[in-house]
Parts: sequence; C-alpha cells; structure tokens
Amino acid sequence: MMRQQFLKHVCVRFFFIFFLIAILLQGCRHRSESVLSSSSQNPDSSHAVTTSVIRYGAVHYTFADVYAEPEMDSERLTQCMYGDVVRIEEEFASWYAVKVGPYPELFGWIQKTLVTPLPAKASYITERNVTTIIIRQDQSEIFVWPSQTIPIAMGTELPFLGESGQWYLVRLPTNDIGRISRTAVQPIELFETPLIKPKQPKKTPQKEHTRPNTVAPIFLSQDTLKHRRDIIATAEQFLGKVYMWGGTTPRGFDCSGLTYFVYKLNGIELPRVSWLQYRNRFGKKIKKGRLTQGDLVFFQTYKPGPSHVGIYIGNNQFIHASPSYGVTIGNLDEPYFKKRYIGAKTVFVNS
Repeated sequence: MMRQQFLKHVCVRFFFIFFLIAILLQGCRHRSESVLSSSSQNPDSSHAVTTSVIRYGAVHYTFADVYAEPEMDSERLTQCMYGDVVRIEEEFASWYAVKVGPYPELFGWIQKTLVTPLPAKASYITERNVTTIIIRQDQSEIFVWPSQTIPIAMGTELPFLGESGQWYLVRLPTNDIGRISRTAVQPIELFETPLIKPKQPKKTPQKEHTRPNTVAPIFLSQDTLKHRRDIIATAEQFLGKVYMWGGTTPRGFDCSGLTYFVYKLNGIELPRVSWLQYRNRFGKKIKKGRLTQGDLVFFQTYKPGPSHVGIYIGNNQFIHASPSYGVTIGNLDEPYFKKRYIGAKTVFVNS
C-alpha cells in the first residue's frame, strides 16, 4: 500500500515537472517569434538584416550625400546630383549600399528616400549612355507637364531627347519628359580635341632630340588651347567657394571634387578621388617643365601617395580647394607645395 502511494506521488511529481518544462519552452518560442516579427516590422532596430540586391537607381533630389557607413554622422565620401545613376548593391534599414561615379566607382551608403529604383533596362539608363546635357546655371528648374517644377543645380546631367522652341527636352528618372530652358544648358559636344581615355593602349613615345637640361617646346592645336582655357575659366568662377570634405558641387568642394566637377562641366569625366586621378590610366604623366594650362598637379600631404590635386593655370600657379582657404590659387614655388609636389598629368593627347 505504501509502495503504491509512493509510486503515485512520484508520477504526479514527474508529470508536474514535465508540464512546467513544456510551458517554459512554449514561452521561449513565442518570445523568439515576437523578436523576429518586431525586427522585420522595424528595420531600424538592432535586429535589421542586410539584404544583398543588385539593381540600379537614380537620384531624385538636388543633392545627395554618400557616406562611408549607413549613418548620417559617418564620413561623407562624395555627393550625387539629381539624375545620377547609382548601382544598388545592398539594403540595410533606410539605406542603400551603392556604387557611384565613373569607373572605378566609389562604394558608399545613400538614404533610400533620395533614390528612385530603376529596372535594369530602363530607357533612362540607355538614353543617358547616348547623349546628355549639363546644367551650367547655379540654379535652374525642370518643367514637367502640366504644372510640376523640379529644382536642379549646376552640374546636373540628364539624357537629351530633342528640342522644342526655347526648350531642351530631357528624360527624367521617373520616365517623364521634362523641359529645360536653353539658357541654362551646356550641350556636351563631341569636341575635336583628342583626349587620352581610360584603358587606351599607350603608344611607344618617340625619343625627343633636345639639348641637355632643356625642355622640348610645346605645340598645341587651337582646339586644344580653347579647351584648356575653358577649363581654367570654369575653375576661376569657383574661387572663394568653401571647402567641404567629400564635396563635389558649388555648395563646397574637396580638392578632387573640384577637379572632377570642373572637368565634368567641360565634357571630361575624371575618376572621383585624387589618388585615382593620379594612378588611373586616364591621361598621361608629364614632367613639371611641360605643364600647360588645364593640366592636373598632385601633392603628397596628409598621407603617403597623392592626396591633394589642383588645376594648373600657368606661371607656376594652380587653382585648388584648400581645407584652410577654400577654393584658392596656390604657387608651385611655395615651400609647402614645392616640398610635397609629386607629379602632374594631362588628358590631352597632343601635349
């Protein structure tokens, strides 16, 4: 009798413990599901997951900063403008990880709200690869039927569709057709000045027969001279603009942002950062004694290698974006620059 009561007591205890464990396990499962559900509904939470994706998008805001990390207080790497196409690599919370700019592209993060995703074969992308126009006015507007206006800034580049009276017709990222006043636009013409483009095979240079310690004379075509002077005139209009790290617009430039923007306005696409402008196969390196207006001059400043760049304007002077003085004129004979000068490049073939 006592043995039966003992066994009954053990069985009751066993089932009670089993029941308690089952309740605890069920609670853990619900809690786990709750966390996962919360995470998917709130992408800004600490449980947000990075999703790999490859597609294209176009910036639909006047200016858009690109950051090193998906955080507003991280380093600004560069800037995009209205209409710029970006390659979307990943999504994280309210950010896209993108590749931007000419080859080789920069990788950074941009806010999703500033980008319109595009189909891979969007007409906007294909038309942009054919003919474009660049805005040359400080501020302008695109008019979209029936009454919409879109503010745009100098340097905005859009696919060119045709002409209608006083207007140029352009394709917008939304696939709409916009109208821009002719006075605001600089057509990107196929100028006759030959350029040294990326990945162009280098020809074996002929030996120059010159006297020792002398520099061979430089003969430039009228087309080349005009294009060089246009580059200088463009750079001079930005004198006095503020310095901004990662800046590529008249709101503020860093050193390579200035050279990139000035050349862009003249139909020449440079790599975005100074060390790529120096080391990339776009253009050719030249000796200091052969510097001509519009060439690029490079310096080693705060880190090893080319870390500063300017545009040569003649008489040993160059225009550059200085962290201390903004866009200003420097001199190659100044002790600071003389000590740090590392080389120069030209993009013009007959230099």
